[in-house]
Amino acid sequence: MVMKIKEIEYAISRDLVNYPESVKIMEKRIENISSKKKSELIWFLEHPSIYTAGTSADKKDLLKKNIFPVFKSSRGGEYTYHGPGQRIIYIMLDLRERKYDIRSFVNALENSVMDTLNDLGVKSLLIKGKVGKELNTENGYEAAKRCGLSIISQVKKACDGDLSKIKSCVKLTGFVNSTEDFIEQPKVINGASDLIVSIFGDIGIHTRAAVSTNSLPLGVSVEVDAIFELN
Repeated sequence: MVMKIKEIEYAISRDLVNYPESVKIMEKRIENISSKKKSELIWFLEHPSIYTAGTSADKKDLLKKNIFPVFKSSRGGEYTYHGPGQRIIYIMLDLRERKYDIRSFVNALENSVMDTLNDLGVKSLLIKGKVGKELNTENGYEAAKRCGLSIISQVKKACDGDLSKIKSCVKLTGFVNSTEDFIEQPKVINGASDLIVSIFGDIGIHTRAAVSTNSLPLGVSVEVDAIFELN
């Protein structure tokens, strides 16, 4: 299925797509995007069972060899499994049309994803506003919980999908976009802390700082960063 939303083409492949074939298709599409012959593309697909080896992949880390094909990839990271039931999204955008700044690009990408979901009838939004004014402590707690989910997603990616590599959660630092008289920042950041402990148990117990701030990027209400130790 192919559709266009706001000048970006969205393609959904119903059948499994072989990895080398997908790379050839993307390389050709990128050439056409660069030369303005075709529009930008976001492609949803699934691969047969394979491993891709990123630029940091070490052969000794692949414990069971010859089970699935292994394909070298120019992406960062190590080995990643792909297979049926795991939806892959390949994003082909022209950065010349956007700021050459990774933070700006990620923010723009997040907003594009949310706009697209909203266009498709799926509610998606950043939790924005100042805690103590537009939002109360409970709202802030839920925002911090979402930050916790995002952190776990990034940790899982850093561990190539294997959360057993995590030795401990060392520290969380939470920033709360709050009014001068709001004093429940620790209760807000509990949203992230409670989630991480509930998922990881004892190894999720961490030290923490909860900081009040006058504003945060994009007007969001809460931002949380984390430090994890890996085995």
